[in-house]
Order: sequence, then C-alpha cells, then structure tokens
Amino acid sequence: MIAIRKFHNEGSLSMEMPTIPLVVEDFLAVILSGLGIFLIARLIARLDRTCGHLASLGFLLVVLGGFFSAVGKLTLATTELYIPVFNHTRLILLAPGFVLLAWATWKTFNSGPSGTPVWVVPVIVIIVGCGAAAVSALSKGGRRWFFILLGLTILAQAAVITLLIWQAQRRKLATVVAFFVCALMMILLQAGLAIPSEKSSTWQWMEQINHTLLWMVVGYAVWQLEQNIIKKTIPS
Repeated sequence: MIAIRKFHNEGSLSMEMPTIPLVVEDFLAVILSGLGIFLIARLIARLDRTCGHLASLGFLLVVLGGFFSAVGKLTLATTELYIPVFNHTRLILLAPGFVLLAWATWKTFNSGPSGTPVWVVPVIVIIVGCGAAAVSALSKGGRRWFFILLGLTILAQAAVITLLIWQAQRRKLATVVAFFVCALMMILLQAGLAIPSEKSSTWQWMEQINHTLLWMVVGYAVWQLEQNIIKKTIPS
C-alpha cells in the first residue's frame, strides 16, 4: 500500500510517498538526460573549445542536480526521511546549468568578434535569476522562488533546443528538426507537469516518463546533427 505523506517540498508541495520502481525510473531519467546533455556539450566542444568548457560545466551542474534529486527520492522511499536540500538542490543546479549550456550553444553557432569573455553574460543571468529566487525564498517564502528557477530553467532549455532546430533546419535535416520540435513540446509539457502543488503517484510517473522520453528524443537528434556537422566541418 502506498502511504500518503504530507511534507514541505518546494514550498508547500505535497505528494505521495514514492515507490522503488518510481525511484529506479528517476535514476534512468538522470542517466538519459545526462547522456543527452553530454552529446550537446561534446558537439559544442568539438566546434569551439572555450564554449565547450562552459557547456561541460553546465552538463556537470545538470547531472548533479538530477542525481541529488533522485538520491533524495530514494532516501524518502526507503527510510521515509525527507531531506529538503536534495530536492531543492535540483532546480538550484539545473537553472544555472542550462543557462550555461544555452549561452555556450548560442556562442558556438554565432561566433563573432567580441572582447567580452564568454562566461560574462551567463554569469550575470545566473546571478540575477538565482539572486531573485534567493531573495524571494528568504523574504517571502512560499513557492515563488521555485517558479523563478523553473521559468529560468525552461527558458534556457527551450533556447538550447531552438538553436539546435535552427542548425538542423540550415542543414535540411527534416527528421532531426521533427525530433527537436517534439522535444520542445515535451519541455513545455514538463513545465506544466511541474507546477501543481499536489502530486499523486500517477502524476509523478507522468512527469518522470515525459522527462525520460524528452532526453531520449534529444539524445538521438543531437547525435544525428553531430554526425552531419562533424562530417562537413572536420576532415576525417
């Protein structure tokens, strides 16, 4: 029987106690999202070493955020001990991670003369966004900080996928474009699934399965795009 527990999660969120199968699927989602982001970071690193460092840092932050969240869920499922820092760390790391990845992607495909170091713009965005979330959490409480970080994460994710769609379109890769468009729609769905303050076990399954499928789609599309780009830009 699934026990229903009420606990503070992202402010005032209550959800059913996660089951072991749900936890296992969450770790699978972490692995697949890590693979998808790794492929993006690898493509960027092959085209621009400096941007590659930025993308690699973004990859590390996103993977750590997902891993900590999964560990927190595992702890809750096995010991009924809820550790807020594990769950809160997820968005705290995901938001800056995807901002770094989005800017690295933009600079890689829009390189031009600039005297500004590549890390300046994303650092400013991260300080403003995460700073606003921190001020909101410390002064007003509630879930406003969560929505600030969620919005920043979704915008950055959408920016990455949109830039990849643009590159696939330029290369007339219709199938790859279709996969990326599908991924963009799944990102918007993911945002909607994350919003409710109460989540049943079924809702959690929907959220995690969508997340897993999202990164399967992204991983395959990025791999296909990478093969096309590398084949045309780097001699064998």
